[in-house]
Amino acid sequence: MSVLYLHGYGGSPNQEKLRILSKNFSNVIAPQVDYDDEQFLTVIDNALAGEHISYVVGNSLGGVVAHYYARKLGKPCLLLNPAFCSSRADELELPKLSVTYNAPTYVVLGGADELLPPEENIVATWALADGNPLFIRVRHSLPHSVPADVFANEVDNFKTLIHLR
Repeated sequence: MSVLYLHGYGGSPNQEKLRILSKNFSNVIAPQVDYDDEQFLTVIDNALAGEHISYVVGNSLGGVVAHYYARKLGKPCLLLNPAFCSSRADELELPKLSVTYNAPTYVVLGGADELLPPEENIVATWALADGNPLFIRVRHSLPHSVPADVFANEVDNFKTLIHLR
């Protein structure tokens, strides 16, 4: 089972989170993405070349792009503090998809997120539903940066949700 992991804006794939994903999935694809580069989708597409992705995981702005790829590939996704309510998300100009998507989306939002107003992000996240299975968990004390222990717990919750445990 391969997973695509997309880090947040200005970041890089976090080694501790990659270890957690590697313990839970047989193959982790985690490209270094510069979201300011207009060719960032090509970087991700190149990383996916020849790979069969089963799941998609993303943090912050990477969560927005992870949701796009989950829909494009028809795969379940785990999004942690996805930046749907940020101006950067609007600037990405992701292509419109005309595919039917019916895989579950599990979203974890931080109630103590200092970068994304939690109330706005909840509203923006609910807009994703489109009749598809959407599960939202608000962790009231979670800041924007998701600690490794919370990340590991939410990967476990995601696997339970999609019946891998």
